[in-house]
Amino acid sequence: MTRQSEETLVCTLTVQDLAGSIDRAFFVSPDNRHIAFLRKEGTRVSVVLDHSVHGTYDDVIQLIFSPDSKRLAYAARSSGRTVVVVDGATQGPYDDFYEHSLLFSPNSARFVHAAVIAGKHFVVLDGARLGEHDGIQEGTPLFSSDSLRMAYGVMQENRWSVILDGQTERTFSGVGKLTFSPDCTRLAFKAQEGQSEFLVLDGVPQTEFDHVDNPQFSDDSVKVAYAARRGVNWFAIIDGHEEGPFKDLYIREGFLSPRSHRLAYVAKTGNDWFVGPDAQREGPYEGVYESSLKFSIDGERLAYAVALNRKRFGIVTGKDTRVVVDGAPQAIYHYVTTLQFSPDGSRLAYAARNGPDNIVNLDGTEYGPYQSIGEIKFSPDSVRVAYPAISHGHQTVVVDGEDGPSFDVICVEGGGTVVFDSSTSLHYIATRGAQFLLVEDTFA
Repeated sequence: MTRQSEETLVCTLTVQDLAGSIDRAFFVSPDNRHIAFLRKEGTRVSVVLDHSVHGTYDDVIQLIFSPDSKRLAYAARSSGRTVVVVDGATQGPYDDFYEHSLLFSPNSARFVHAAVIAGKHFVVLDGARLGEHDGIQEGTPLFSSDSLRMAYGVMQENRWSVILDGQTERTFSGVGKLTFSPDCTRLAFKAQEGQSEFLVLDGVPQTEFDHVDNPQFSDDSVKVAYAARRGVNWFAIIDGHEEGPFKDLYIREGFLSPRSHRLAYVAKTGNDWFVGPDAQREGPYEGVYESSLKFSIDGERLAYAVALNRKRFGIVTGKDTRVVVDGAPQAIYHYVTTLQFSPDGSRLAYAARNGPDNIVNLDGTEYGPYQSIGEIKFSPDSVRVAYPAISHGHQTVVVDGEDGPSFDVICVEGGGTVVFDSSTSLHYIATRGAQFLLVEDTFA
């Protein structure tokens, strides 16, 4: 493989310039071509995008890029009040602001946030205030994936309701996370009334339980799955049908396969764990890392990591994690992370640890060792594999097992990642000294 790299200066910055820790003062755009950061200016803070200063304030609460990376918004405090700045235009000032409420729609055209003036809480959509309430639900507003619909939770006189497309329905003691279906026609959330919790689907309350987890839609928007507890027993609720009881149960985001014809959940019966559903049960295992479950895009393949000999009398006994692919046990390591199928589903890569060494396992072949490994990415045609790593004491982006140019830091903080532009090119942001560089690699 022949690899060529081109470097372009994005900005100049040292860690000492940042107004706070890197996780709250440094931001990379979704396309990984721009950098925004908060820079100390005496006792004040400036917002800087690449080379340009956008404003100076007492503090900056939140900063986001739009999904298309063309717009920038942030909330900032000056003289005890809060303003929201989007595309350089100021909205407010407000008496208070809901932290983390800044949100662009998926198509980047619309912008929303939540704020407070004179004790009245409200949502601001594209600069217009929507109603007045006693409270706004944390984690809302929420746009549908087509950017045409919006929902948020509000409190009025100690009762909660959901406003969907401007319409308010029934009230509850409490409401949970809101979830639109992929086709944007359905809305689901968990709600509470007294001591009972239940799913509200398309405005209709479902069966009551002692506790319910947040729901998941299938990609075709037809199926809804969630975990629910009645007493000490857990049940998997799939389109209203109960599977169980189980001693413990996990149904996480992504547990329904992308093509919607398979479901996977992690359940415990007695002292054993398995991957379900019951009709396709895999196991038993001493433990399953529920966050590791990964379907291929076509939904035909499933991979996850399980615990082996996790502890004996309080002592970890050597290698204790095995990868399982399509129901078949694979290699054993001390620790496994970042399971990733290729876009065509034919290949599997993951990062693992053997003692002090980190390796990448790609289709059963090990690459490394490395001091650390970042997110693994496949090219769109599934041919190439890239990941940031610390290799032989320097930071680099590895492509098909070969190290690239050396840098002080490959930016994986603040949203930084490796981005494939095609099967023969990728880019990322890296540093040498105080220079932040856009690095564009091509292959032949």
